[in-house]
Order: sequence, then C-alpha cells, then structure tokens
Amino acid sequence: LNSRHVSSLTYTDWHYLLCLFSLSEMSAEEAEAQISGLSVEDEQPPPEYLQEGEEEIHGDAEEIEKPSDEVISKALSVKEAFGETPGDDESEGFAPRTMLPCGTPPPRKLNIWTLLKDAIGKDITRITLPCSFNEPLSFLQHCCEETLEYIDLLERAADKEDSMERLLHFTLWAIAGYTSSLDRLTKPFNPLLGETYEYLGKGGADSNKKYRYFAEQVSHHPPTSAFFASSQDGQVEYWGDITLKNKFWGKSVEVYPRGYCYARLKGPRDDIFSLTKGTAVVHNVIVGKMWMEYVGKPEILNTKTGEKALLELKNAGWMDKRRHLIFAEIVGADGFVKYRLRGKWSESVYLEVVEGEVLPDKLGKKEKWEDVEDNGKYQKLWSRHSDSCAKDNYNYPDFTIGLNEIRPKQKEFLPPTDCRYRPDQRKLEDGDFKAATKLKLALEEKQRAAKKRREKAKEQYVPRWFTKAGQGDSGWIYEGKLQQRSAHIGVQILHAPLFLGGILSGIAGKYWDVREKKEWAKMELPDIYLEEQ
Repeated sequence: LNSRHVSSLTYTDWHYLLCLFSLSEMSAEEAEAQISGLSVEDEQPPPEYLQEGEEEIHGDAEEIEKPSDEVISKALSVKEAFGETPGDDESEGFAPRTMLPCGTPPPRKLNIWTLLKDAIGKDITRITLPCSFNEPLSFLQHCCEETLEYIDLLERAADKEDSMERLLHFTLWAIAGYTSSLDRLTKPFNPLLGETYEYLGKGGADSNKKYRYFAEQVSHHPPTSAFFASSQDGQVEYWGDITLKNKFWGKSVEVYPRGYCYARLKGPRDDIFSLTKGTAVVHNVIVGKMWMEYVGKPEILNTKTGEKALLELKNAGWMDKRRHLIFAEIVGADGFVKYRLRGKWSESVYLEVVEGEVLPDKLGKKEKWEDVEDNGKYQKLWSRHSDSCAKDNYNYPDFTIGLNEIRPKQKEFLPPTDCRYRPDQRKLEDGDFKAATKLKLALEEKQRAAKKRREKAKEQYVPRWFTKAGQGDSGWIYEGKLQQRSAHIGVQILHAPLFLGGILSGIAGKYWDVREKKEWAKMELPDIYLEEQ
C-alpha cells in the first residue's frame, strides 16, 4: 500500500481492513458472522475525540451492569489473610530479576500488506498475527501489574481514619494504575481459556506488605479475566473481573475494559470501594506514529458512605500538551466537593483542598495544564516511578520485569495452567519471534479444537476457581472455600450457595489450599498448552 493507495481508501475500506485483524483469532463460525454483519451502515464519522478542539469524548460502548448487593456480599465472605506460603522465594532472600533475557527488540517494519499477502488463498481464520504485535506478558499478568505496582497508595488509604482521605488515596491508586500502559504500544497475549496466573511477594517499590494475587481466564468469547488479591495481614483486598471489548475506527482502535472492580480497606474503618475503568485509545494504527491515551469518565464509590470520586480522562486531540490529562472531584455524601485533583496520569497528580464547593457541570472546563503545574494553588501529591531500565525492557517498570520469571522455589508449586509456562510467550521473551508466532498459531488451533469437542459433546466449559454470580459478563466470584462440585452441569442459583458444577468431579475451590498440597490432578485442569514445549 503506497501513499496513492492509502489516500484512495474510503472509511469503509479502512473498517474492513481493520476487521481482518480482529477476525484472525476467531473461529470460522464467529468470523463468518462478523463479516456478514458488516454493511454500509457501519460507515460512521470518526469519534469526537479525533476532532481537534472538541471537548466532549467518545462515550462508552454500553452501560455497565453493576453486580447486585448479594454478589458483593458473597465476595466479602472470602477471608484471605495468610501466613507463610510454600514456594515463597522472597522470604528466603530471592531477588527478582532486573532485566529481561532479551530486552526490547529492534523496531520491525510491518504494514498491512505484510500481513494480508499471507492470507491470499487461505482461510483468514488460519492467519495468526505475528508476535511482533505482542509483549511477553499475558493480560492476566498485566492486571497484576496494574493492581500491585502502586498498591502502597491503598496501604496508605487503609491507615487513614477519615473516610474522605481514604477515598482521596484510593483515587490516586486508581489513577496510578494507568501508568502500566505508558509507552507500551505492543499488546499483552490474550489469555487462553483456563489460563491462570499467581503472584506471591511484595507489592511495588514503595509497598511494605506481602501480597497474594490470583487470576483466571474464565471466558474466551467475550474474553473475561477474573482476579482476587489480598495483603498478608488481610487489611487490603481487591477483586473483580474485566471483559475486553473493542471497536475499530479509520485511524484508531478503542478498547473498553468492561466490568466492576472492588477493594476492601480495613484498619481504623472497614470500607468497600467500587470502581470502573477508562477506555484505552490507540491512535495511528495504520499510518503514522502510534500513541495511546485513556478517555472516559470512570467513577469510584465508597459503598458504605456514599462518598464518590468523579474522574475525567481528557482526550488530547492533536495537542501533545493535553495528552494524559486527568481531572477528579472528590465529593462528600452531602454532594459538596472537598478535594480536587488535577494532573497527568503519566507524570504527576496535584491536590487542591476545596471545602464546600458545588460540583461543577464539567470537570476542568476552565483550566489548562499550565494553570495546574506548580502554580501554588495545587500541592503535588503523587509522581510516577522513574525506571532506569524501562526502554531496554519493553518499557516495563521495575516491578513488571519479574512477573514472567519462574522462581526456583515457586516452580514446584505452580499449576500447569500458569501463563509462565505458555511457550509462545516464553519464546518471545527470549527474542525468537519466528518460533513464538508458530507456537501461538498451534495454541490457538488447539483451543479451537477443544471448543469444537465441547460443542459436539454438548458440554459447557466451567472455570475451576471462579463462579458466576451475576447476569451479563460481570460478576465472577473467587471461590474462597473448598466445596464439592456436582458431577453434572449444574444450574446457577442466585442468593444461594453456588454449585456451578461441571464436567468435572472432585474438589474445587480455594486455589492456595490446592496449591500447597500440589493436588492439581484432582482439579482436572484444562490441557491448554503444548505437550512438547
């Protein structure tokens, strides 16, 4: 595609070309349905944030259904304070690695033609995107990074007695989580159905607590990841699920992380917070230098007091100075603003104390970034970590570099589904792109074959560690206690003990209990990787 060809393409042409990327990881039936659904009606103008000078951002794809109070109560029944855990290398003085085995590879020139020419005469569902588009992490590990790198902000919140100060520091933690995507334009691997990830160790650089984090891929279409994390002393707990949905435009890709996440902070108080996340937008996916931003209006709520934080992730348009701007109003139960946050999630966040102000119609409407930074009105409250080796390691922060490492003591306790054993991801980390792409294709074929076998046998896939306790895509609950599963496909009953049973028998439930005894065989875990790795 030369410049003449590019300039002659219509908006619908771009839409079809981009859909080919999406179709590459679908089954044949799903791809056919997706193609048949495309029409001239899909030709829409670019989203508002692509128009320079527009203040409004593109809206969310759909309304998020919040899990019921009963679902939340069930999640709160999980008690995850823990003592010494087998395979804890850090307790024996183990230091995580500080560099990846291969480091960041040199840029590889790829264009649409490079990808599409291989599809000529072939079934498009057989074409796999090369691993050049990936970073050597699973999305489950990315969620762990987003949760724990700045977990010290939640620890600080849990120490506060005042509920508004707790909400303030919780909001800072939510903002800091966006930094995990800074300058990372390659995407994590999509987890295979049944893939898991565990993390056992200290939080980010400023954390003073040890954490256990566990995640499982509970659905493939739509792709849904469920997770649960807790501090060793039980004072900080965080859980939820994320379903990734996307939309393609002529020059950009939007990724919507759907679902609700929750945190419980104990200490002087016992508060439960809910939060939603912003939409990720990757610009210039076809032509030009790619860059990414977050847009949207996430909301954080203290479910016990009614106090809330209203955030707005500002769209940049074509103005570099406006990139990564975020505004937030911390509102009391009486409806008045007490704290105001301004800044860039990629750099620093500033605080203004504004007792008794009425909530404005539009956040940050009359302010510019130049008016916020060190002007005496605002106090710097948080700054992003400086990571010296980031550019040599896929722009990973220090905390992230060790997430895919198989530690010596931990190895004997890991289940075979842990994404550290995923062979294509491991090859990419070692710098072997060709082998990684070949293995990725083989794994995707194996997953499609497993799905066809289940459909033929009329079997339903049942996650091993989380149960569905709500309608829609959201509402996955971590099994906090061991319980017997039925030997048949059960019926989910809300407001009652869940026996979402399945095609397996034996004990199912608390991951860490089974891990300690190494009883993976009893769980009948799915065979998702390759026998010869």
